Amino acid sequence: MGPRQPRRHGALAEAIDALRQNACFRAGFGDAFVDYFVAIKQAEIARSGAKPGDPPDQVTDWEHREYFDLA
Repeated sequence: MGPRQPRRHGALAEAIDALRQNACFRAGFGDAFVDYFVAIKQAEIARSGAKPGDPPDQVTDWEHREYFDLA
């Protein structure tokens, strides 16, 4: 395993903003898909209760319920 690479985006909100502005993704997937995906992820942030400055490397109780509790 090589040296750890720095994270490109520290938070989901930053990644969503980068995706929204990315001409390559828009050309490849289409504006409608990118806009829909961005809306879904923004709703996910709203449901999570995440606040600016929350540590991005910490798994929250909400994330456990949303992604890991499949029963």
